[in-house]
Amino acid sequence: MTGRQKLPLVLTALLLGNLLSAGDSSKTRGSITIEDVGDGATSLAFSSDSNVLAVANGKDGTIAFLEILSGKRIKRSFTVPAQGQNDKTWAPTRVAFSSNDEFLAGVRYGLNCPLVIWDWKNEIEFARVNGLNLVSAFSFGPDNELVAIVDSKWIVVFNIQKKVVVHRIPHKDGGLASWLAFSHDGKKLAVTGAGFPRLRIYNIASGQEERALSSDVAGGWFLAVHWTKDNKSLIVVGPENAISYWDVALQRKYRQYGSIKGLSPIPELRLAVSPDEKLIAVSSDDKTMHVWDTSTFSQTTFLNHWLPSFSSNGRWIACVVLEGRNPAIRVWNCELFRKSLR
Repeated sequence: MTGRQKLPLVLTALLLGNLLSAGDSSKTRGSITIEDVGDGATSLAFSSDSNVLAVANGKDGTIAFLEILSGKRIKRSFTVPAQGQNDKTWAPTRVAFSSNDEFLAGVRYGLNCPLVIWDWKNEIEFARVNGLNLVSAFSFGPDNELVAIVDSKWIVVFNIQKKVVVHRIPHKDGGLASWLAFSHDGKKLAVTGAGFPRLRIYNIASGQEERALSSDVAGGWFLAVHWTKDNKSLIVVGPENAISYWDVALQRKYRQYGSIKGLSPIPELRLAVSPDEKLIAVSSDDKTMHVWDTSTFSQTTFLNHWLPSFSSNGRWIACVVLEGRNPAIRVWNCELFRKSLR
């Protein structure tokens, strides 16, 4: 099924409360659409308890918060600074929660733009990582102690509590867009660089490169990466703009899904994998979302959908949609979403 603009048999409402019923409400919800925060959105992130969705805006660097159970906006917001450029200059803005929900971090894509870490529940700035240029990706470690950042020249590992840089590693494949991902045990860091046919694995304790995976296709790029739950394999976007699985120890590809048209190595590229690894979603600047059901190897394409994000409990999938005049945020019940793909 391709070119679909709406999910069949999925409810849409302005408030999640309209979809509640007796019993376990997670099995009775279809989707909600929240219409006042989608315009300018460049990043979505669920809190680790899956009750809050943060929406980062590229127009002004603001971060809004939505309560999932009510669909209402929480009266709290932050602004990611744009040092070195005008705060109103459009720039992709990324946001993420730490796995214990203590911290929220955000960064804008630009020159000399810091990554800011907040104690978000108390609305206090906790730490700031300066000296960054063109940050295209960052990630909290699973132990909530570290945050890793990749910009155009460096891979930076920062200790949050001590507020110090632990490692500043030269980014051998640096450029305008990169991607990184912590392994689930927090021991490894996988890093890609746009325009380079390599994916490098670093040891977090030492900061040293352990191995590099090379593309099996001439001119093939590794665009985005995600570790599997067993920490033995990587789910990769590219080469050939395909979804592939790579065995880290053997340094070879062992599975691949169909090619995606229109992908490019830019900050707007998104790769999202559900916690049970049954769904993989990818979107790029063409505002098209591609979703794979890994149990059936089927691919579904959604026009005017982008920035997919899964909640850590596997209950929700969110993205930005355009079905009217302005973009909106849509949140689906993940179980019903997956059934609709069949």
